[in-house]
Amino acid sequence: MDRLIAGAAGVGLLAAAGAVLAAAAANRGAAAALPSGVPRAEFVAVTGDAPGMVRDFVVQGDSVLVLDAVGRRVYALAPARGGGWTAAPAFGKPGRGPGELTHPSALAMLPDAYVIAEAGGQLSYYARNGQFRNSVPLRTGCGLPHPQLATLGATLAIAANCPSGRAGGTDTMNAVLFLQEPGSPVREAARAPQFTLDGNWGTMYAAPHSLAEGDGELFFGIGSDACVLRVRAAAGGGVRDCAPMLRARRAPAPAGLRAGKGPAFQWPGTMPYYVSAVATPRGTVYVRPHTADSLVLELVPQPAGGEPTPLLVAPFAGFVGCRRGGCLWFAPEAEGGRMAFLPAGRIRALAGAR
Repeated sequence: MDRLIAGAAGVGLLAAAGAVLAAAAANRGAAAALPSGVPRAEFVAVTGDAPGMVRDFVVQGDSVLVLDAVGRRVYALAPARGGGWTAAPAFGKPGRGPGELTHPSALAMLPDAYVIAEAGGQLSYYARNGQFRNSVPLRTGCGLPHPQLATLGATLAIAANCPSGRAGGTDTMNAVLFLQEPGSPVREAARAPQFTLDGNWGTMYAAPHSLAEGDGELFFGIGSDACVLRVRAAAGGGVRDCAPMLRARRAPAPAGLRAGKGPAFQWPGTMPYYVSAVATPRGTVYVRPHTADSLVLELVPQPAGGEPTPLLVAPFAGFVGCRRGGCLWFAPEAEGGRMAFLPAGRIRALAGAR
């Protein structure tokens, strides 16, 4: 669960928060029971030259292209005969030269190219055949330690953690959404305050990815409340879509941790309302923490609303995120790995059956 920490507040604060989250995950006695009769995500084997740590992914036809933060390259995962997936390097390689990757953080797919964001803000573009095109600096005014990417047609969306404050200070950490239309500079489209750096306001719990893609729209939010920003046109500011029927689940407190304020924030706290979202004809499916180590996909019907309906249960560990093509979990192993891929069509089918 340490991937829930979405801020860049400093090494000491992140280390302390990570320790708290690890302890919370270990203390499962207070966790709520998993929904009965709800299907579980199915993990299958990944063979071949498999990635080590999947940071991001896109779906291209029947294949899933994943960004390996450790191997510093993109792998193509294709369905294997008889089940499972086979992996092979696709493009990119470690290094500091043209087309090489040093600290890759995010992967996205434009209509005519793939783009990789590096920590610090460099964007590298590759043709659909994997041939390197060019690299450009990404200038947003933020340090961009872990930028995230998504696309809306030919528009590139970038999410980053940016400090702000009064009189030039940096007392508040924000998740910020930037948009870049073709041939135009990057502009800020939205922001969501996360916490103050002194730990007296906010929450250590935030979605690992504040961006998710849908058909013709983007979702932006950190899960600090039951609202998500839906951006359907690059020129527009987006529509704030709230689901008041979603209730935050309390995070299990580590044994011996006292309630109060300080660098670990107020405790006890609640887990994020959601960590990702997927649009379906029946309504929005939210990927939500259910226990300290599990997620549940819940449908919020539209337009009538109503109580959320659980569709599928999956582990928290290994959750990579949701893209236009579906949601992905990946768990590396000594040889190869295991993954669960939930295509967008499968999510729509689960929602339609309810």
